[in-house]
Amino acid sequence: MSNRLKNTGKYVTFVPTNKEYPLIGTSKGLAIFENDKKYLEYGFESTQNFKGQDYYQLVIDTTDKLDLFTNAYDLHYEVAYLGERYKAMLNSDHTIVTLYVESYDKPNIAGFRNYSQGEWIKDVEASEVEIIAVKDPIDLSKYLPTQER
Repeated sequence: MSNRLKNTGKYVTFVPTNKEYPLIGTSKGLAIFENDKKYLEYGFESTQNFKGQDYYQLVIDTTDKLDLFTNAYDLHYEVAYLGERYKAMLNSDHTIVTLYVESYDKPNIAGFRNYSQGEWIKDVEASEVEIIAVKDPIDLSKYLPTQER
């Protein structure tokens, strides 16, 4: 099993450089971050982390900034296991996959253990499943501050 799977979460492509970034939630809204000072020319703001190191961020907080982005999506993983498709969680080294089923009308699901009311899980070896990346498109305008929508 390859450790090259992307972390789950939101991603976007920055149009001027055609580079994909994870979207990070900040107190000002969703943002992308870069270490290269040249990004100041694209409207990024300079800031420092708690160690005093410079980095550059572009907060998606106005409608005019939306044109700078394309291909926004929310990434999660599902798996195919014994002919069925399941929601899934992967451990950090991607060797164990936890299959997840939500069912409130079955008292028992064969091979799964009850995790909480209506939630059933089963751990399997990653080699037993096909991991499927699911990219759900997202509308960045829904994440703008209320006055900008």
